[in-house]
Amino acid sequence: MYVYDERKTLLSLQDINQVVYIYITVAMNCMMTAITYCNLDIIYLIQTMKSSKYRPKSPAQDAFVRGWKRVAVRLQNFYILGNGFLLVAVIVLALYKGERTLFVAHVPSFLNWKVFFCSQILMSVYTCQMTANYASILTTFLIELLIQTYLLKEDLVEMSDIAEFKECLQWHQLLLLLRKKIQRFCSIGMTVVFLLGVIIMCTTMSLLTQGETADVAFLFPYVSVLVLIILGACWCGSEVMSQIMKTTYTVFTLLQGFQDSI
Repeated sequence: MYVYDERKTLLSLQDINQVVYIYITVAMNCMMTAITYCNLDIIYLIQTMKSSKYRPKSPAQDAFVRGWKRVAVRLQNFYILGNGFLLVAVIVLALYKGERTLFVAHVPSFLNWKVFFCSQILMSVYTCQMTANYASILTTFLIELLIQTYLLKEDLVEMSDIAEFKECLQWHQLLLLLRKKIQRFCSIGMTVVFLLGVIIMCTTMSLLTQGETADVAFLFPYVSVLVLIILGACWCGSEVMSQIMKTTYTVFTLLQGFQDSI
């Protein structure tokens, strides 16, 4: 779809920026799909957690869980609405400027420009949906791990039976395994998003020297959404690590207490 007959058909810095955006976005989506597919076992573990016995047992625990569930929903809504806003902004910007392509491209002579324009819109919808899905899956993993780790820690604090402690210890090991899997999922995915995002930001920032007012106005919400996605994942990840450290400390404290009693 995005084929150029000659190099000189890229007439401006804006054209070059859009070409870079197109191919990097396609590469990002392919990598996101592959990473998600290769980590389907994490989804199974998450479902196991949701059906586990570790559920809120007090008003404080229920408030903690509900609060983080609301955070997960708000982040998902932000990803979907933010990407949707950017998609609509791109379409409106193209129509406002009277362009016949959403992104710069060579339109085949045998194809009506309206059909080609619609095909670009469909590709953009797919791109936005894939990005929102990946970011939502990422934050859902982290928040569910955070919730289960917190509930496990609360159960450990009130535990006095060694048999229950052994069961909790097995669950704690499962959480640590899941943390490693999610950490791998996050590190690969966020590295891809960050590196490709930096390239997109750099090429987009170059438009400040030549871009029109409408292009510059679109730049800021676009960069803001990309940065907030990265910051949201980092924030959830830091909360998970903090909760896991507290739980691990509680496990070792109880283990030491049981050993002393024996």
